[in-house]
Amino acid sequence: MASALEPHASVSVCAGIDGIDRNFRETSEMVKIKNLAIGYGNRRVLQKTDLHVYPGECMALLGASESGKTSLLRSIAGLAPLVEGEIWLEGSIASLPGRHMKPHARSVAMVFQEPSLWPHLTVRQHLEFAAGRCKKMLKQMRVAYLLERVGLVDVENQYPGRLTLVEQQRLELGRALARQPRILLLDEPLSTLDTRIRRKLLLDMARIIKEFYMTTIYATREWKEAVFIADRVAALGDGRIETVVFADHYTPAEGSPFENGSPADRFSTRGKVIHMNFHRNQ
Repeated sequence: MASALEPHASVSVCAGIDGIDRNFRETSEMVKIKNLAIGYGNRRVLQKTDLHVYPGECMALLGASESGKTSLLRSIAGLAPLVEGEIWLEGSIASLPGRHMKPHARSVAMVFQEPSLWPHLTVRQHLEFAAGRCKKMLKQMRVAYLLERVGLVDVENQYPGRLTLVEQQRLELGRALARQPRILLLDEPLSTLDTRIRRKLLLDMARIIKEFYMTTIYATREWKEAVFIADRVAALGDGRIETVVFADHYTPAEGSPFENGSPADRFSTRGKVIHMNFHRNQ
């Protein structure tokens, strides 16, 4: 019999350490975006945007600064209204113009570029608070499990002000996972770190996403990050998603640097637009 501490135990919410139901294998989309438009005042940030993300998939949003990556993530999280279109989460409508499911009602957690930790709570207390109401022993076990998985056991009693930037970002990830979301949104979580540290944290994030079988949307400006962590990559340009391809079909184009052109220009001719049922190989 599998131990309760083993990450591959199939459990329901508040019934196990990590709160993951790995029996969930429907072919329907976890996230479905149809003809989405987002705007602020008279300025359209995104328009005519479609995206499908499947259970257990990691989808990278690749785009330059101000290409709409953050706005798209915020709309999925319920933090930004729509001008047009629909957002479906786990087969249910979550957002329409004039109809909006509250953020707390969505099984979605979001990690932002800059850590937004509570200065008066320790690392452990952050995770305990995010875990919500559960039996005391179960919460203690779940928090201990998360501390180990995100590599914060040695600083569990420290306050955010005493943590390094890497530890703060690890805590942000752990706090998001403590909520037991079905969908994880990561908004350029490594953008404030130097290259050497980013590589290590990217490896850890990729491991955790796979281990938790977490449906994830990862926004980044860095194509190497996108290819490394994602199953598929959606390239944003001209206010819309231009191309969606499998990550191993991505080939950097020679010539101008990424920031000077559309992300879609960096896909090889092998990279055909893909909207199809996806299952991560286990």
